[in-house]
Amino acid sequence: MPAPSGSPYINVDVGTDSVFSPRERAAVTYATLILLGTAPKLNAKAGCSNATLQGTYAVHATGTVLSGPTTGPIAFIGAFT
Repeated sequence: MPAPSGSPYINVDVGTDSVFSPRERAAVTYATLILLGTAPKLNAKAGCSNATLQGTYAVHATGTVLSGPTTGPIAFIGAFT
């Protein structure tokens, strides 16, 4: 749709042709996910270890099982003391 007369917007026809092939687009997507999904290794402070942990820690998760006999939504919670 063209911009109205006197509009400050510029019409740019980007078309439907992609610069990347589907294979190149997939490679760029996977590379981006790998780079963003990789966390650096962090070292614990001196005197901090599993033996010195104190308190209660909790975990919760939700999701969907996509296949198998238990297909459907799933959720769980847990506590570690």
